[in-house]
Amino acid sequence: MLACHQTDPVFVPATRFQRQVDVLCDAALAGQPEACKRASERLKKLGVPSEQIIDLHIPAAARQIGEQWVRDEISFADVTISVSRLQALLRHLERPGYCVPVGDPHGLSILLLVASENDHTLGAMVVVNQLRRRGCSVRLILAARPETVIAETEITRFDVVMISAAQGDSARPLRRLIQAVRKSSSSSASIIIGGGMIDSESDILRLTGADFAEKDTQRALALCRLRSQATAGKRKTM
Repeated sequence: MLACHQTDPVFVPATRFQRQVDVLCDAALAGQPEACKRASERLKKLGVPSEQIIDLHIPAAARQIGEQWVRDEISFADVTISVSRLQALLRHLERPGYCVPVGDPHGLSILLLVASENDHTLGAMVVVNQLRRRGCSVRLILAARPETVIAETEITRFDVVMISAAQGDSARPLRRLIQAVRKSSSSSASIIIGGGMIDSESDILRLTGADFAEKDTQRALALCRLRSQATAGKRKTM
C-alpha cells in the first residue's frame, strides 16, 4: 500500500502512541463488535483527531496484529476478524463530504487498484481516505483484473492510476494491470506503484512498467502533477 502517514499530528511520545495503538488492538481483538468505536472515542477525548486515527493508529494496529499472528500468538481467523473491525472503524470515522464523484473538476481523478492476487485491502482504503481529503476523486477497484481495468479506463478518463503492492507480491500481475491501462485508447494517466513491494524490489519500475514508485501519497501526487505539467508544456511547444 501507499504510505499511511499523511496527517501532520501534534508530537506524541512513542510510548504514549504505542499505548494508544495497544488499546485499539485490544479492541479489535475483543469479542465485542463495537469495541473499536469505543476505543476511538477514548482517543478522540484525549485530543487525537479522526484523521490521525485513520492515518497512523489504524495502520499501526493492523501491523501489530499481523506481527502477533507471525509470532503464533493469535489465529488467522483472529487476524481476519480484527482487521475487518478496523476497516469498519475507518468507514465510521470518514466524514461526510470527503467523497467526491469520479470526474470532479476541482481535483485529480484517480483510479486505485489492488491486484486480484493481493489480499491486503486495509491500506488501500486508508489511501483512498487520504486522497479524498486532498480533494481527489477516487475510484477503488479491489481484486482488479486486466479486463476490469480496460473497461473502467475506457469509460472514465483518469489523471492518475495508482497500484497498491504489498511486500512479497509478484511483479507479473502488476505488469499485466499496467499493460491494460496502456492499452486503453482513452488513458494517458500517470501510473504510480506504491506499497511495501518498493522496499523489497529495487527494479520495480522495469519489472512492472510503472512511471513512478512512491510510498507517500503526497509525494506521489506531486510527481504526477509535475509529469502532467511537463506533458502540457511539450504540447504547447509543438
